[in-house]
Amino acid sequence: MKKLFITLCMAVISLSVVASSFEGFFTNSQEAFEKAKKDKKIVFALFSGTDWCPPCMKLEQNVISKKEFRKELEDKYVFLLLDFPRFKRLNVDIAKQNNLMIDKYKIESFPTIALIAPNGTLLKKMSYIPNSSVKNFMIWFNNETLQLDEPIKTK
Repeated sequence: MKKLFITLCMAVISLSVVASSFEGFFTNSQEAFEKAKKDKKIVFALFSGTDWCPPCMKLEQNVISKKEFRKELEDKYVFLLLDFPRFKRLNVDIAKQNNLMIDKYKIESFPTIALIAPNGTLLKKMSYIPNSSVKNFMIWFNNETLQLDEPIKTK
């Protein structure tokens, strides 16, 4: 019984650490797309292996977890985390959803950012992602997304 309690406590702690790193990120794609449609924003979908992929973990630690990151992008994007962990279990529905999304958008490596219109149209897919700092990430990201400054069509 004591081992079970300790295991449950460790699981809760590890989940809260991951959750805090991805503050403001949806994990349910339907909710993210509904919010994007309502707010006329683009979905910033991050495909990641949060518990096994070294570049994903560095991106999370150096960029995603920083308030400056969200502050820079939250006016234009709705954040969606599509996680593919190896050592933790996802909710069955979320795992199915993530697998459908990885197939739909032909994601081949982690981390990948897919910028998706509220209607599901892929606008941009980026696999090279600098993760040394928020500043470096934002310089790269803004350069990569210059052509996306057009208004988003929600129909």
